[in-house]
Amino acid sequence: MGGASVGLAAALTWLLGLGAASAETPAQYELTPVVVDGALARMAVELRFTGEPDGKTRLQLPNRYGGETELWRHVTNLRVEGARARAGTGPDQRTLHHPPGGAVTVRYQIEPGYAEDPPTGGNPYRPIIRPSLRAADERGLAGCGRLGDGASER
Repeated sequence: MGGASVGLAAALTWLLGLGAASAETPAQYELTPVVVDGALARMAVELRFTGEPDGKTRLQLPNRYGGETELWRHVTNLRVEGARARAGTGPDQRTLHHPPGGAVTVRYQIEPGYAEDPPTGGNPYRPIIRPSLRAADERGLAGCGRLGDGASER
């Protein structure tokens, strides 16, 4: 196997545990390694879900985890299909306007949280994406979330 091969051994519990689009339809995530010049450079994420019945869904970008803050800064190339995205109440939120209960697809990339290998000791919780990475902890990939009516989130 080359240095760019990636095995996502950990279940996506943290990503999927952020909530469901509705009681009937859970969110669907797809993670894809982005390889540049034969080395892992970032992770591409695709999130599909059913929008809120009122036609307005709040998208919560990663912000805090494990003592880290502003994790949304590692989310790049955010694109939304099936909805119009508008700025939310903070830099880590977007409001999506879509047909009531409509299908929404969100695509984005997670950039590395460290230019070099992460510090040793403790638990680094920024995204760890290294050229030779062979396994990933999904919590470090900082998945997007969705909040609807203040109750459920993705």
